[in-house]
Amino acid sequence: MWSFTLEDDARTRTLTSHGLRFRNRSYLADWMTGQAGRKVTVRFMPHHTHEIEVCDPHGHHLGTAHLADQAVERH
Repeated sequence: MWSFTLEDDARTRTLTSHGLRFRNRSYLADWMTGQAGRKVTVRFMPHHTHEIEVCDPHGHHLGTAHLADQAVERH
């Protein structure tokens, strides 16, 4: 249900070892480790740019990614 409330820019992107670029900003998530090269799409709330939802090209949710300069280091 949550996916119906999010916008999709209909563009396929590629995860890199540095995360994901979206609207000239970098996003990261722990689950992205080892996923470089994977094709993904992005769903987002226009006024909440601190996080995005990442899906595979078929629309299956892979996880949430957070704005890189706001990511929290975990110990």
